[in-house]
Amino acid sequence: MWYEACLDVESLDDDMLLTQIGYFGHHLEKALKHHQLAIELDKDYAPHYFNYANTLYKMDKKSEALDMYKKAYELDTKNALIADTLARNIQELGDVNTA
Repeated sequence: MWYEACLDVESLDDDMLLTQIGYFGHHLEKALKHHQLAIELDKDYAPHYFNYANTLYKMDKKSEALDMYKKAYELDTKNALIADTLARNIQELGDVNTA
């Protein structure tokens, strides 16, 4: 399929593309590895953690995803999408006092 060629990318310029490939191509493990590499290369870039969290969430690893959403929020407290997603996940997991 078209997305399989994209999975061999060397560049991490489009972390969101890797998330979408993982979602729609069902290559979540490979997308997860790319997100981990992105984090290793730039530990202070909130979207890397956010996209990593989205992939973990899709894999039904919601507790781990929540930790990554929290990290993304720590790095970028002004990002409304990250803040909203974090609050929704906290609420979903039942820890409404944190939200």
